[in-house]
Amino acid sequence: MLGLDDLEIGRIVRAGTDLAQDLRLAKKLEIRTGHIAFPGELNIHGPAEIDAALTQQQFTAAAAIVWFKGEDDASVLLTAKTAGLFPSATRAERIARVKEVSEVARELAIDTLICAVGVFPPDINQPAYEVAQETLLELSRFCHRNGQSLAIEAGTEPPKVLLRLIEDVHHPSLRINFNPGKMIRYGTGNPVEALDVFGKHVIAVSCSDGDWPLMERPDELGERRTLGEGKVEWAAVIPKLKAIAYRGPLTIQANEEQQIKKAAGFLRELTRKPAAKAEEARTTG
Repeated sequence: MLGLDDLEIGRIVRAGTDLAQDLRLAKKLEIRTGHIAFPGELNIHGPAEIDAALTQQQFTAAAAIVWFKGEDDASVLLTAKTAGLFPSATRAERIARVKEVSEVARELAIDTLICAVGVFPPDINQPAYEVAQETLLELSRFCHRNGQSLAIEAGTEPPKVLLRLIEDVHHPSLRINFNPGKMIRYGTGNPVEALDVFGKHVIAVSCSDGDWPLMERPDELGERRTLGEGKVEWAAVIPKLKAIAYRGPLTIQANEEQQIKKAAGFLRELTRKPAAKAEEARTTG
């Protein structure tokens, strides 16, 4: 990416009233890039104000994230009912929101759009699976016309199921935002092994961490953890990202200064060490 290092550390900044504060903190922590999120409640009045804020703080937005109103990921059941593009009651509204953010992102010269797809049926014979295909094809085509890729977030479904959906949609603009912490918390697969399955489709990385869900509580998600303190094997993830030729930012999912600072230090240590030393840093840190 122009002007940035490979695997440069990033953070999520939020469009709206939090943007100036988020950007100042990024600059304080020497973070120059990341993803800009558009909350579902935000009325978007155009890109000029956002562009001015990004330019003033010399922050490169590598991707735009679409957040939706009414999402609740407190449990697997609530995620299925409320999150992403596929709940029928909100589908039309959310498709329109993705297109709205895509238009703003185009004006900001952002070429990647990220959104959570939510939960879709693994059975290709169910009508809801066809709806998922049609929805993603429509949005992929729209983003393509705006010079963008649509990166759906991995985590709520097993890697092979997600890969099959992408292959069934069969559009070059449909890609993946890799979130290893989300995979762990949902218990959908080993993030390192997942990159062997769908790595060629990864165009963005969100860095979060967590614990595996408890077997005796299948509807509950694993606990969120500070980056480096959960079950994600970052010392193996980073070399695997390099092996699949991913060169974009590693964008931290956190808002508090100390969490971001700690996560950034942890990732910077890993990205500049060989794999063996990185593993040693994890086990002794």
